[in-house]
Amino acid sequence: EEIFNTVHLQAPNILEIGAGTGMYVEKFLSNYNPAMYEVYETNLNWVAYLKEEYASKGNLKFQHADGTSLHQSASNSVDLLTMHGVTVYIPVILSVNYLNEMYRVCKSGGFIIFDCFTDENFTLSTVNNWLEDTYEYTFPVVISMNLINEFAEKNNLSLVKKFDIQYHASKSTY
Repeated sequence: EEIFNTVHLQAPNILEIGAGTGMYVEKFLSNYNPAMYEVYETNLNWVAYLKEEYASKGNLKFQHADGTSLHQSASNSVDLLTMHGVTVYIPVILSVNYLNEMYRVCKSGGFIIFDCFTDENFTLSTVNNWLEDTYEYTFPVVISMNLINEFAEKNNLSLVKKFDIQYHASKSTY
């Protein structure tokens, strides 16, 4: 909900990395009525599900996802790029590569939205919460806020809004 209260766009071109269950596809379709919604999803079972569930609900374009790039999308072509629950489990190197690709594809004045586990929110107590969690997940990948800030500064990007949401045994920062 925080995203939709912050980013106001009319019929934008949207691109989502890792659409998975379609939870955000549905929200973005209903909140923005996009002219185009590009989906990069590496799991072919999720792609089949997304096509069946959402293809008739919007102008969705399913791109071949290689897990590292947005190679099928033109530079400066998308108003809103989004990635939810992806950087929390892929290596930092791939996360930065995706950020580079998102920056390349984003139109001037566009928005890049993603969440990650930051070093600000990942303390020893947080790690112990994950270890005690009944989910038994051990995937969290932590990104330094210094790295994110350096990326933003290098590319002349500005932070519009930052907020945390509960993600299993810790918080994820958008």
